[in-house]
Amino acid sequence: MNGTFRAMLLGAMVWCGAAQNADDVPQLFRHALALQQKGDLAGAVRIYRQILAIRPDVPPAHANLGAALAAQGRYQEAIGHYQAALRGAEDPGTRFDLALAYYKTADFRAAAAQFERVIEAQPRNESAADLAADCYLRLGQNQKVIALLEPLEPRHGDDLTLQYLLGTALIRDHRADQGQRVIARILRRGDSAGADLLLGQAALEAGRYADASAAISKAIAKDATLADGWALSGIAKAGLGDFAAARQAFERALQLDPNHFDANLQLGALMLKDRIMEPAERLTASALRQRPDSPAALYQMGLVDRALGRPADAVKAFEAAEKSSPAWPEPHIQLASLYYRVNRPRDGLRERQTVARLETAQPPK
Repeated sequence: MNGTFRAMLLGAMVWCGAAQNADDVPQLFRHALALQQKGDLAGAVRIYRQILAIRPDVPPAHANLGAALAAQGRYQEAIGHYQAALRGAEDPGTRFDLALAYYKTADFRAAAAQFERVIEAQPRNESAADLAADCYLRLGQNQKVIALLEPLEPRHGDDLTLQYLLGTALIRDHRADQGQRVIARILRRGDSAGADLLLGQAALEAGRYADASAAISKAIAKDATLADGWALSGIAKAGLGDFAAARQAFERALQLDPNHFDANLQLGALMLKDRIMEPAERLTASALRQRPDSPAALYQMGLVDRALGRPADAVKAFEAAEKSSPAWPEPHIQLASLYYRVNRPRDGLRERQTVARLETAQPPK
C-alpha cells in the first residue's frame, strides 16, 4: 500500500471542521485512518464512505479511500476518488497514486500523462520518471522515452532502471551507438541481467538471432521474472526457426505480464500461423489495446479477420494499418485483393498502383 494516507490527517481536520455533524467527522476520519494503518481495508472503506456521505468534497477522504481501494485491487474505483481528491486540492502524491492506478489497469497513455505531471511538480522523482518511461516504451513511443530520460540521466546515473529503459529505447529507435554506450555504463556497475537484455536487444536489431538468444538466456538465468527477457527470447527463438520454444517463451512472458505487447502480438502470430484462431484473435486484440495505432497489430488483426471470413472488418483493419504506416507495402497488398471481394474495384486498382509504386521506390526486404 502506498503511504499517501499517512500524511492526510491534519488536512482532513481542516476540511471536515466545517462539515455537517462536525463533531462526528474528525473522529470518523481518525477511526478510518487507524483501520487503514492496521490493514483493515474493508473497514476503512466503509468509514471513508460515511465521511463522504456527509461531506462529498473532502479531498483527504477521497485520497485515502482511493488508496484503500487500490490496495484491494479495485483500481477503477480508486481512480474516481483520486480524481475527486485532485479536483479539491492538487497534491503530487495523490497524482502519483492516480497515475499508478491507471498503470495497474494497463491504461498506459493515461498513466504516462499523469506521471509527467508528477515530474513537473517533482523533477527529482525517479519513480515517476521510470514509470512514465516504461509507459512510453510499452506504447512503442521510443523517442518520448529518450526525450524524457536523457535530461535526467546526469542526475540519476545510479538508477539502473532508468539506464535500462533508456538503452532499450535507443536500441529500438535504431541508435545502436548510443545504446552501446548505455550498456557500457551499466556493465561498469557489474554484470547484470539488464545489461544482458540490452545486448540481446542490440543483437536482435542486427538480425543476429543466435547471439541474441545467448545473451537473453544469460539474462533469464540471472532473473527468471523478467517478462521482457522471455518475450525477447521468444523473438530470438522464432528467428532461429524454433517455434515451439518461441511459443513457450511468449507464454511465460504473458504469465509474468499479461499486458506485454510483443508477447501478445508474437504469440498471436504463431497461433495464426497454425490456424488456431480463437487465441490468435484474443492475443492480437490484447496487443491492439496496448497500442491502438500499431501498424503491426492492425495488420495482424486484418489477417485474423480475413482468415475468419470477415472481409469488411479486415478492410477496416488494413486501412488503419495503411494510414498508420503509408510506406509499408503489406497493407496495400492485402487491400488490393480485398477491395475486389467487397465490390470496390476502383479502390482495388488504386491499391495495386500504390503497391507497384512502393515496390519500385523501395524493394521489399
